Amino acid sequence: MKKLIALCLFLYTPVLANPLPPAIASLVSHPHDLFLLSANPYGGGTPWLVGGNAFSNTPSFGTLESYDISIITNASETAHLYGGTGISRFVISYNAASPAFPFVPKNEAQLEVFGNSVGDSFDQLALHGTSTTKRRAAIVFDSNCQPAEINSCVGNSNSWVQEFELGVDVAPNGGHNFFLFDEVANATRLFISPTGQLGFGTSAVLGSVPGEITTPRINVRGISPTCSVTAGSSDASCVAEPGSTDSAGVMIITTGSSPSSSGYLSLIFSQPLGANLPVCTVTLWDDGGSWDTKAALKAFNRATISMIYAWDNNGILLLPNQYYGVMYICVGK
Repeated sequence: MKKLIALCLFLYTPVLANPLPPAIASLVSHPHDLFLLSANPYGGGTPWLVGGNAFSNTPSFGTLESYDISIITNASETAHLYGGTGISRFVISYNAASPAFPFVPKNEAQLEVFGNSVGDSFDQLALHGTSTTKRRAAIVFDSNCQPAEINSCVGNSNSWVQEFELGVDVAPNGGHNFFLFDEVANATRLFISPTGQLGFGTSAVLGSVPGEITTPRINVRGISPTCSVTAGSSDASCVAEPGSTDSAGVMIITTGSSPSSSGYLSLIFSQPLGANLPVCTVTLWDDGGSWDTKAALKAFNRATISMIYAWDNNGILLLPNQYYGVMYICVGK
């Protein structure tokens, strides 16, 4: 009997030095952690196989209580699934020196989405809002900078800061619109209405741009206006100077062989200029032929598609076969 006891103690001694496999020992000390084992330490049950498992129904991966799931590779957390805060979200940790997940391609993007067209669909990424009263779906861009430092980044070690948000339904109240929102300034920077109106720096006043704008050329509506003239001679003509648009340009009158001292000049837009009658300013310009110092040009008829002017060279005949210019600036309203 004594020999049997001594033998049992001798066999059990090495087990006391390491009573449980590491995974099982950690499971005992952290009962809410989830472990996936590549081998079963006790020889019973079904292990999680690296090459894949066969199941008779759909398996579940997760916890049965309000605890998060942490995924660890190479002794560091690379992904975290939050589930105990009331808002489920999946966060991928990224270490630039040793990226773990996902794979980082040459352009160092932390996440890439690849996909091919399926039928008529070419979308690689879709955001679906599930609310029955709101349309809100958006992408938020965060940083680790102090929110007060808008011209430079001063580190913010406490938490991340929301910078910009891009999405639909800015209110949110179920409205069909698209927006770019500045989270730091708490202001809408870009807004597109359901009818396609565009607002910069605002969500209320559409079609407006705050501040100064520099542009090489103003071009509202069309770029191919035409013009016509009556100047007494049947061979009189009018053309728009190259580069003229519906908004601004020069009409060049060719007087022909027998010009008169008065007549009519029409500016025809390439398409309606605005929803209402446009406003135009005109200036006489000497282009070979010289207008009289008392020559006048008066609006005779207005329409969204054209402006007709009555011109008078103070009773003095225009010179034959000469060029006379009329500059214009028009604004639709």
